[in-house]
Amino acid sequence: MLHRIKPSLHLGIVATSCALVALSPLAVGEAAAGEPGGAFFEAKVRPLFEQRCLKCHGANKQQGGLRLDSKAGWATGGDSGPAVAPGKPEESLLVNAVRYADDDLQMPPSGKLSAGEIAVLEEWVARGAPDPRVASVTASVKKPWPEVYQERKQWWNLQPVRPIEPPVVSDSAWSHGSVDRFLRARMQREGIAAAEVADPRTLIRRASLVLIGLPPSAEEVSAFVEAAQRDPHGAYEALVERLLASPHFGERFCPALAGRGALHRD
Repeated sequence: MLHRIKPSLHLGIVATSCALVALSPLAVGEAAAGEPGGAFFEAKVRPLFEQRCLKCHGANKQQGGLRLDSKAGWATGGDSGPAVAPGKPEESLLVNAVRYADDDLQMPPSGKLSAGEIAVLEEWVARGAPDPRVASVTASVKKPWPEVYQERKQWWNLQPVRPIEPPVVSDSAWSHGSVDRFLRARMQREGIAAAEVADPRTLIRRASLVLIGLPPSAEEVSAFVEAAQRDPHGAYEALVERLLASPHFGERFCPALAGRGALHRD
């Protein structure tokens, strides 16, 4: 029905529409792509970021607090500060990282970029790091360290140690210690039935395989069964202490120390 609108009103509608299009994020990005260096970024740098960098520095994950999915991301930088110094490749953390110039800062850690890929980033930074992604995802705002510190002080594992009375449970016979009562209380809340108490032969086999990764010998089984008949609780505590003191316990949970003699020192 535009042919029925007055010419002056028709021109006003067209002008308003053009203004709205010009202000849209897509239009802003396209306009920025036309800036000096924008075509170079779109043709070479953006594909490189997407293929090799955004898995660790994108919207879903920010290794070291750094995002490379927007201009604001690398300008703000991560834990070490801004990633790029426009026009100064030698002063840019990003360039030094991909060059593997620092043993403590190497990107990507899975393998060094090719010489051609590194050259692309060096040239991009030398050109002033043009980045048309002005309407891309906004980089997450980093909180000041004092604020982060106060939040982390609330973590449960940083709370002062204080005495806590174990909960009262209905079947105290199942719970031989305070830890058992905590477990049993939670199991009751969740509606989980307790498993049957294992017989001595099953118990020593489970404990041995879990703690040292080896089955008990026939002599060890016989000795434990006999001890459990006299004092089930004491026999189990002695069994666990013996397994924890075994060199095989260290070999199972710290294989790097196996064979170095570290497990046998006082």
